[in-house]
Amino acid sequence: MAVQKLREGKRVIGTMVRMIRNSAVAVLSHNAGLDYIMLDLEHGPYTMETIDDVFKVGRGLGLGCFVRIPELAKGYVSRSLDCGASGVMVPMLESVEQAQLLVRWAKYAPIGGRGLAESAATAISSVSALMPRRLSWPRPMWTP
Repeated sequence: MAVQKLREGKRVIGTMVRMIRNSAVAVLSHNAGLDYIMLDLEHGPYTMETIDDVFKVGRGLGLGCFVRIPELAKGYVSRSLDCGASGVMVPMLESVEQAQLLVRWAKYAPIGGRGLAESAATAISSVSALMPRRLSWPRPMWTP
């Protein structure tokens, strides 16, 4: 994923999307060889429902999914992350205190104070990681 490549010092290439509200934009971006997409809520017409739809597809393809929110507000930060965003860009932060608020709203304890609300975007990867260890497939529907 894009974040891991950055941590390894590798270059990532992506795009910011402002006009396409269809989850196919994630498929197109992945097929074009991009590492990430960023949906622009500051200047684009996106709803949380659209973000959730696009990021479900993007994360399933291994695409980094980022969002630029219109302002520093807890609702935008937490809901974007709950919809599967890998990260949040906040325009025009002007102080250390604002940056600390962003961290508090975006990170779980002990670093921040974000609440847990697993959505399908985050739960799918969590469940997938647990399945091979806990479930044996195929499981019989009925046993005598």
